[in-house]
Amino acid sequence: DLVQDRAVEVRHVAAGLRASLRTTTVDVVLRGSSEQLTQIDAVRLVPVIDAAGLAAGDHTLPVHLDGPAAASVARINPATVQVHITRGRD
Repeated sequence: DLVQDRAVEVRHVAAGLRASLRTTTVDVVLRGSSEQLTQIDAVRLVPVIDAAGLAAGDHTLPVHLDGPAAASVARINPATVQVHITRGRD
C-alpha cells in the first residue's frame, strides 16, 4: 500500500539551532495483510529524521517512520533526506 507525500518531521534539534529540509515530503510503501493495511490511519504515519547531536552544516540522514506497528515499512522514498542546520533563534 502506498502513502504519498507525508511531511517529514525533524526531531531533537539542539537548542540555538534551526533545521531546514531540502526534501520536505516522502512516499511510504507499507506491507502487511489486507486487514492490517485497512486499519492503518495514514495521518498517524509520521516520517521523521533524528538531528540529535548534529552541529551546524549540511547532513544526509535516514528517514524513519513513527506510527502503528501493524504493518511493516517496505520502503520510504527517498530513504534519506538532506537537512541544513544553522545557528538561529528557535
